[in-house]
Amino acid sequence: MAGPDDPSLTLETGDDDYQTKLETARTAGWSWGDIFGHIGAATLTAANAGYSQREIDDHLGFADPAGFEYRAAGSWAQWRAANPDKPPVASENPATRSDYAEALKAHEVKGPVDFMERYTDAAPGVDFEDAQALERTLPTREDLADATVALSPKTNFDTQNAPGMVAPGNVDPWNRPALHNPDGSYSTTSSGRY
Repeated sequence: MAGPDDPSLTLETGDDDYQTKLETARTAGWSWGDIFGHIGAATLTAANAGYSQREIDDHLGFADPAGFEYRAAGSWAQWRAANPDKPPVASENPATRSDYAEALKAHEVKGPVDFMERYTDAAPGVDFEDAQALERTLPTREDLADATVALSPKTNFDTQNAPGMVAPGNVDPWNRPALHNPDGSYSTTSSGRY
């Protein structure tokens, strides 16, 4: 079996980060199913060829999350200093949303689930139900890519006549309510979590 050192299996690297690649694919008309099918197949091929998950993440444009994890610990230390008698509550930490935005911009997290897992790891004793509810309100990379494509003057993406669109969008990706369903689960305007 060929390994990562086999020149025929060398992954092409580009200067574009993961988010830019998503936006480029969406601008070209690729569906999310097409995009995730391609990423999944390529990831499996790379893993079977001996590439590590870190090498695959590097190729996709993700940075080592250690910097974010360090900043998250600092953010929670500040919160604990201001709230010494309370367990950590992500929705009450005023830095949570900006910490997420910074981690996305630095390519240190893949999306809301990855962010919240790492963020809560930095806060022993965190209220996990609260963290999961907040996670569901954070915009995904897909939400942000579609918003970027829709707003870009370089795209032919017709926001008024997009397939399936009933009315122009009005969802603020940074402030989506989490709706409590009768079965105890939550729903938001987002259709996926990664």
